[in-house]
Amino acid sequence: MFGVIDIGSNSVRLMLQGDIKTKYVTTTGLARGSLDGYLTNESINRTIDAVVYYKEFAINNGASDVFIFATEAVRSSKNKQEFIDLVFSKTGINLTLVPAEKEAEMGFLGAYTKGTNLVLDIGGASTEIVVGTDKNICYKKSVPIGVVRILDKEKSGVNKLEYIDSMIALFGDIPKAEIYYAIGGTAGTIAAINEQLEPYDIKITHNYKLTRDIVNYWLNRFRTMTVTEISNLKGIDPKRAEIIEGGTLLLLKLMDKLEINEILVSENDNLEGFVKLYNPLRR
Repeated sequence: MFGVIDIGSNSVRLMLQGDIKTKYVTTTGLARGSLDGYLTNESINRTIDAVVYYKEFAINNGASDVFIFATEAVRSSKNKQEFIDLVFSKTGINLTLVPAEKEAEMGFLGAYTKGTNLVLDIGGASTEIVVGTDKNICYKKSVPIGVVRILDKEKSGVNKLEYIDSMIALFGDIPKAEIYYAIGGTAGTIAAINEQLEPYDIKITHNYKLTRDIVNYWLNRFRTMTVTEISNLKGIDPKRAEIIEGGTLLLLKLMDKLEINEILVSENDNLEGFVKLYNPLRR
C-alpha cells in the first residue's frame, strides 16, 4: 500500500492505494489571502498540520511509501521555497511541485475513460481544461483562476463576473469532445448538495450528471443565502460555504464557453493522475 498527498489551493487530500482505494480530504484554504503573492502564515500552518496528519495516518494504516505533490497555490507563491522546505522538515518527504502544464495533464489522466474526453478541473487557485484520447492530448491549458482566488478578488472589490469572464477568455478556442468530465470540489459538492448527501458518497457522485439547469438552480439559490445558511445545507463541507457560489458561477460560465448542457462528475482525478504521470513507485 502507498499514499499520495495532494496539497491543493483549498484542500489537502490523501489517497491510500492498496487492494482497495480510499480518499480523505481536509479543507485548509492554503491560497486564501494570498493576493499579494505570499502564502499567509495562518494558511501555511493549517496546511502543514493536515499534511503531517495525513502522512502519519497513511503510515499507521499500512502505507510503505508516501508521496506529496503541490499545485498552483504553491507554484505561484513568492514564498514557495519556504513552504517546500517546511514540508520536508516536518515530514522528511521531498515535495513534487507540479508545473501548470503537467497539472492539466495529470487531472486528465486520472479521469479519462474512453473516446475523446474533455476534463475540467476547477481548483482553488487554478482551472485546467484538457481534451484528448488515450493516445493523444490535443488541447491543454491551465489558467490561474479558482474558487479561492474568486473569493479573494471579490473581497478586494473586483467585479466577480467581469473577472471570471476575462480569465475564461484565456482558454481561447477549445476543441469539442465526446464525453465531458468535471473534477474538483466544486462539481462534487454541487452533486452532493443536489442529492442531500450526508455523508458524502462517491458511489453516488461519481459519474453524476450535472445539467446546466441544476448548476443554474443552485447558483441562484446560493445568491439568496447567507454563508451560514449555505453551510447548513446537506451535502456541503461547511468550510466550502464561502467559496461555493463563486465556484458554481465559474462552472456555469465554463459550460457556456464549452456550449454544453451537461457534464459528468468524476471522482477519479489528479491523485490517480499523479501516479500515472510520475510513476513514483519506480523511483
